[in-house]
Amino acid sequence: MTGTAAYKVRINTDSTDTNALILLADGTLVGILVELSDECHGVGQGQWTIEAAFGLHMGRAPAAFASAPDAADWLSTYLGCEPFKLRGKLVELS
Repeated sequence: MTGTAAYKVRINTDSTDTNALILLADGTLVGILVELSDECHGVGQGQWTIEAAFGLHMGRAPAAFASAPDAADWLSTYLGCEPFKLRGKLVELS
């Protein structure tokens, strides 16, 4: 696979933050975005964060983004790759 792709998945974070997107660039996993759905996040609830980025120093990433597309766009700009395209769901999200 070449280009970029994003897939909806569920992730075990040991909290109610289970909705996630995995991001691939040229077939390689480069990031995982997680929706902050647990009420412990207060005003950040409903925002998205870059939970993991592989092969990158993420010291410059904002703590949270208003939406998954905003987080994915930031990461594609940071990586210098084309925008991530949602390809589907690997599992049904709640």
